Amino acid sequence: MRSLIFVAFFTFVFAGLLPAAQWTAPVPVESGINTSATEWTPYLSYDGLSLYFARHESGGNDRIYEAKRNQPSGNFTSVSQVLSSSGHVIEPWVSPDNLRMYYENESSSWYIKMSQRASINDPWPQGTQVSGLPIDIGSPTLSQNELTIVYSNPIVNGWDLYMATRPDRDSAFSNIRSLSELNT
Repeated sequence: MRSLIFVAFFTFVFAGLLPAAQWTAPVPVESGINTSATEWTPYLSYDGLSLYFARHESGGNDRIYEAKRNQPSGNFTSVSQVLSSSGHVIEPWVSPDNLRMYYENESSSWYIKMSQRASINDPWPQGTQVSGLPIDIGSPTLSQNELTIVYSNPIVNGWDLYMATRPDRDSAFSNIRSLSELNT
């Protein structure tokens, strides 16, 4: 009987017959995050304690900021700039252990770079270009193990999606392919 109830429950869940949980009403994020500048490209850390985002102030370059909070459902209590460069730095993606940040960096071309720190209490150093990927790409999103990356490429067909893989984190990405099943 238990098996039947278990199977019936999951059948209803996966068939979409049970009501879906509802999102709460959106509210502005305060505590120094939303300013008169443009804030964009947010990334919430896996533990929910850090919100990384880019900020563009009038006449300046985009920088990456981090807002911190003590618990995943709490208010953000501090905001600080964590990464800058002579060009724009945007589109942060941070590893589950909060030690590696992949981001888009523009100086003369757009590159995907990776910054690595020794501990979560250390500052983010300037990143290095991720090897095996072309230039003029952006919006990096990685799998949790960082062996697969999906990015956008505006050059070929106008912001199409591409994917690349690597055997381990120390290797260059390869096997780049267009996600033609998604691109229009």
